[in-house]
Amino acid sequence: MGKGFREGEIEMAGKAVVVFTLNGKDYSIRITSHALKRIKQRDIDLTVCIENILKLKVKDIVNYENSDEVAIIDKTNDITIIIGFDCNKINIITVIDKIAYIKDGTLVKKVA
Repeated sequence: MGKGFREGEIEMAGKAVVVFTLNGKDYSIRITSHALKRIKQRDIDLTVCIENILKLKVKDIVNYENSDEVAIIDKTNDITIIIGFDCNKINIITVIDKIAYIKDGTLVKKVA
């Protein structure tokens, strides 16, 4: 997806791109328009971003629900995914094409 957006991809901003259930509670992964722009600019595969979020453990997702931001560092693909939580909504805020500096107060989770 990175090189260009297919028809309808821009409209996915803010809408659930993946829905899943943990411990009887439904969660959705959504993407901001800013993140969509960065994914295109940086030629990053959205699927890789979603897979990294889904790699989080159940306890991590439940614990992060009340966090402002979490940085997911993927050393294999050399990207950093910044996500935010709004109760059961996981928002991809931005995606960086390197292991990035993380601002103070952001929780960090490394995935393989």
